[in-house]
Amino acid sequence: MRERNPAGRPGNLHTKAALVASLALVSGANLTDDAFNRNLDVGVLLANPVVLSSIRTHVESLIAEQTLRLISNSGPN
Repeated sequence: MRERNPAGRPGNLHTKAALVASLALVSGANLTDDAFNRNLDVGVLLANPVVLSSIRTHVESLIAEQTLRLISNSGPN
């Protein structure tokens, strides 16, 4: 359980992970204009197969326990 502030709201883990082919990007940056052009964020680009497998396994377990759910983009391409 995350620590709560005086108003009773818990802290948030605000990290993102994107897995594409044999790379993973882990960062706190949002995918917004401010994030790309004005904010200062840090991230790490990973290519280690063991680390990528661990991230993929973790995401799959979050999906299995329904903490995350798959969504699809059914709009026009």
